[in-house]
Amino acid sequence: MAPEPNTASLLPSLGVGFSVLTASHYSLTYEGSRTACVFRLLIAPVGLYAFYDFCWRSYVEHDGALWPSSYSTIWTLTAIGVARIVDVCVLSLLDIRPPHYVEHTSGNNIPLPTTSIERLIYALDLTSSLDGTSYRSYRHWNWTSSKLAAYHAPRSLTSSRFVLNSIVSALLTYLPLDLIRSYIHAAISPTLKARSYDNYTPVTMLLPFWQQIVLALEFFMHAQAVFLILHTSLLVICVGSGLSSDLDNWPPPFDNPWWSHSLPHFWSQAWHSMHRRLFLRFAFPFVYFLFPSTRHPTVQQKARRPKFLQNGTSIAQHDGNELHEVGITQDGDDATRWDKKTPKIRLSPSAAYVTMILSFIASGIFHLGLVFRVRLATPPGTMPRPQASLLRFWKYDLSAANFFFAQPIGITFDMMLLRPIFGASSMIRRVFAWVWLLYTVRWWLDAWAAAGMLDGDEPWLLGSPVTALIGFLGVDPLNTYTWQW
Repeated sequence: MAPEPNTASLLPSLGVGFSVLTASHYSLTYEGSRTACVFRLLIAPVGLYAFYDFCWRSYVEHDGALWPSSYSTIWTLTAIGVARIVDVCVLSLLDIRPPHYVEHTSGNNIPLPTTSIERLIYALDLTSSLDGTSYRSYRHWNWTSSKLAAYHAPRSLTSSRFVLNSIVSALLTYLPLDLIRSYIHAAISPTLKARSYDNYTPVTMLLPFWQQIVLALEFFMHAQAVFLILHTSLLVICVGSGLSSDLDNWPPPFDNPWWSHSLPHFWSQAWHSMHRRLFLRFAFPFVYFLFPSTRHPTVQQKARRPKFLQNGTSIAQHDGNELHEVGITQDGDDATRWDKKTPKIRLSPSAAYVTMILSFIASGIFHLGLVFRVRLATPPGTMPRPQASLLRFWKYDLSAANFFFAQPIGITFDMMLLRPIFGASSMIRRVFAWVWLLYTVRWWLDAWAAAGMLDGDEPWLLGSPVTALIGFLGVDPLNTYTWQW
């Protein structure tokens, strides 16, 4: 595949979409204004069409001209843009208050801006924030997770040392990924590429079990490395240039996921939370109408910056309620006190459980759309272009969503059976978590491989030091015998 780098024609649509999103966020600062609500509803179709044009016009003009990861990026930006426009223009009508800043130390609400420049900074910051952290110092958004709000950068580190440590961490994550990808592209990718275009034999039938596990491990390592590299790139730009001086606003996106002690802990604490807001907002209207008590002011409670244990972790991470970041927020404060603190909804166990299920459904839909968009790209030289087949879509791509749809089943089994029997921390729960993850993620790999993401043709994000080293030693890195163990 020989990609064409000229994709400038897609940028105007993307720019219009995010401009509409930013303008909608700007209007939120006029709290309680009906005119602002009408304004958002009027411009929402413009933004939605712009993101649609950005994603699907490329299917006509750039089909087969880009690498598969480029199409996944196009879908990700589109899904985030569409979801957030629906959120700010429609779902915000159900909110008691618009998103607002919270002071790090005290947990006090920071009033909404009143000047034009402050409103614009608010809108740009809200548009660019995915996990609830802010680019502005000493504050975070009221919807950030307690884990991220509780983060404190080591006080002994200078800004330059903090940036350097982040770069080293990203590189150390990338090198093991490079090793396992080098093996996959030499020993597994030829088998996958040997299939005809319309042959999508599942990897569970095509490969021996141990190679399926290798692919499963690569999936988690790949996701971790990509998010770390993107996070570190932004960190270097913002902190290195002095644009962001508050290191507490740069928590690592992952919290040792390989050492998670249970399946609920993996998804709620250890894995990244970049899309957490999108998935929770997907669940919000269902919970709002199914559980009327959640929208009554008396079930609101103040939220404070979590108290810390001596080791620097927050009490929220040790309270035994491992699902609180998936949809449960139970802090035990006075439910009638509002003060200047951030109001949060205290969900009942049933509402929290429904929220958790809906969040994984939203995640499944998001990743299903990603795989579908990548696979719609026609391979170069295919004439005539095959039409998108809905039958093929449901038959082969639905496995991408099944992985996420199955996670609530595993979490329920863990919380209702394993935790009561073996306790909050046990090796049984840790083993079950990784057996469950490695077994079910193979369903995602079926669709991922069918989309060509494991063919090994695409250049790697930071190159391949392992392949370069093997080549330097005079060994063909693509020779299967090189990788025989």
